[in-house]
Amino acid sequence: MWHGQSAFPVLANIFMSKLEMDVVRPYNPPFYNRYVDDCFSKRKQDAPDELLQQLNDYHRNIKFTVEERPARFLDTAFVYIPEDKFECGVYKKPGRYPTHWRSEIPTKWKRNCILGDLQRAKRISTNFQ
Repeated sequence: MWHGQSAFPVLANIFMSKLEMDVVRPYNPPFYNRYVDDCFSKRKQDAPDELLQQLNDYHRNIKFTVEERPARFLDTAFVYIPEDKFECGVYKKPGRYPTHWRSEIPTKWKRNCILGDLQRAKRISTNFQ
């Protein structure tokens, strides 16, 4: 017996890819990125959000919402600077602690956790120092 639930993420990605080809690419925003169904785009501060209107007009059952100047997006934290700029850094959920070095997991896993966090910080941060 086939269960449709496992197809939902695939179908959502297909839909979002088609929406991006039809709406986002022709609009050509200064910055746009997406992870599954979470989208991030940049526009001039006082400019109307024309992209949002076009996205919401794409399909009658899909409605996008906007969070103006979010403090974070997925695992990225933002600090806004005047002149419509921002800096990025890594966001960590409160109460989430890294693996303790003395824990009983293999040492190579502990090293890989550290290396993975460093690579992510380097990739995300606008100022890695």
